[in-house]
Amino acid sequence: MVAGDELAQKIDDLKKVKADKIAITKDFNAQESALEADIQRQQLLVRNKWEYMSVDCENTLDYASLECRVVRLDTGEIVIQRAMNQEEKEMTLPFDGESE
Repeated sequence: MVAGDELAQKIDDLKKVKADKIAITKDFNAQESALEADIQRQQLLVRNKWEYMSVDCENTLDYASLECRVVRLDTGEIVIQRAMNQEEKEMTLPFDGESE
């Protein structure tokens, strides 16, 4: 019976080694895929010399000059400056909910 127990233990050990190999291979494949994606993104950046980025902006209506400005919040740069359209020129007035 000792030989049978030893055989069973070796079969269990082999199954564990194979499972570990699969898990390690998956981990390395994920690392490889992540590096390939980073390389591809970097290649595009080098080739195009620009990249898309999300930037927080603020839309400001200047009623004195009747202009609309879109300003980047990180740099303060005016991205768009244009005349207000008719809808933007209409100011909203505070309303307390009571009719007179």
